[in-house]
Amino acid sequence: MNTLYLIISDIHSNNKNIIEVNNRLEELVGWITRKCTCDDYQEVIIMVAGDIAYSGTKYEYDLIEASFKELAKCSKIVMSPGNHDHNFSSYSGKARDILISSTDEIDDSVIKIVTKGQSEYFDFENLICNVDIIEKTSLSKKYKLSEKTTIQTFNTAWCSKINEKGGELIYPLEQIIDDNDNCEMRILFFHHPLSWLNPDNNKAVRNKISEIANVIISGHEHIENSFKVETDNNTNLTIETCSFHDSELDENGFITFHQHNNDIYIEKHIWDGACYKTTDTKTKSDIVESNSKYRSGFKVRDIFYDELTDIGTGFSHPEINELKINDIFIYQNVNNITSKSTATIKSENSKNILK
Repeated sequence: MNTLYLIISDIHSNNKNIIEVNNRLEELVGWITRKCTCDDYQEVIIMVAGDIAYSGTKYEYDLIEASFKELAKCSKIVMSPGNHDHNFSSYSGKARDILISSTDEIDDSVIKIVTKGQSEYFDFENLICNVDIIEKTSLSKKYKLSEKTTIQTFNTAWCSKINEKGGELIYPLEQIIDDNDNCEMRILFFHHPLSWLNPDNNKAVRNKISEIANVIISGHEHIENSFKVETDNNTNLTIETCSFHDSELDENGFITFHQHNNDIYIEKHIWDGACYKTTDTKTKSDIVESNSKYRSGFKVRDIFYDELTDIGTGFSHPEINELKINDIFIYQNVNNITSKSTATIKSENSKNILK
């Protein structure tokens, strides 16, 4: 079956943007219909990577319910929540903050309390999602689309706060569903890029998901040219998608990908005020080739090059998924060798000299 995968993220439905958002969703329905006719797709899978609403209230989901029901008529829809799908006004006192800080004792009872503010999101997900869940934990859900394809979602926003920062989130490893299917296409998607996880947790989660998925998708980053596709070991494909609606950005839209001739084609589609236009196309094979490293005429395998450049610590940066040696500069201490004094030479930090 010829299948098109479509990724939407960061819609931010609210009473100020709802006319424009519904207009874009209505055009998306038409775009899907035309795409299936022209390119002979028999199936469309829409993955919504969070921030459907602006503040996680039922009112905001009601605003786009009709548009999503129309999308559900022409496609299969799977969702994961973002931080804006969390209604923080439903909490009072400090109990939630205390539970989140107790990262060594996270069980289902804790998660149930901490995710209370996502209840309106879950109601909307249950209403719109039209793919059966085959396995789940308190934070992860797994769907089987066919004998060759599975999708797993992470609720990375479960411990989100109003003013959250990169490197603060935690995703419990025991909440991740193991892969026992050996499917050809194993998709995993969630809202926050892995750089938003605590450094130690980031590395552990990254290692785990490299075993269970070969297409990894995230949303959340509200920056120009946020569409990014990478591969870490020539097997796994990582896609950071773009915002569907952000009035502060010049480019908004969605990402699609499909398989063809043993390759994966990824396309970016941007809203131009009236319709969606394809502005960027990449293939997995091109990305793998561009990521190959050449040293002194020799090609170094990516997995070996990763070992060479691994900094071996839990350092993290909000704008880089995984820090490497080339990303770090250490100011050296220097001595003044022109001095003829016999006194003890005092070293000085080169940072002060290079200002």
